[in-house]
Amino acid sequence: IPHDKEVYLEAGHVGQSLYLQAESLKLGMVTITGFSESKIKDLVTIPVSDTIIYLVPFGTPKQ
Repeated sequence: IPHDKEVYLEAGHVGQSLYLQAESLKLGMVTITGFSESKIKDLVTIPVSDTIIYLVPFGTPKQ
């Protein structure tokens, strides 16, 4: 991934939108930035040329 600030800014905007949508649906979510990209690519179908910036798991929060 090129070190282009716009890529990371846009990723931040997407993350913010996801947080807002999750909250409106009463879902919990968290962003994860510390992970093994190669292990994630082994689990899901993502082109080798693509770069994963962060992961966003969703779920039902504990009461």
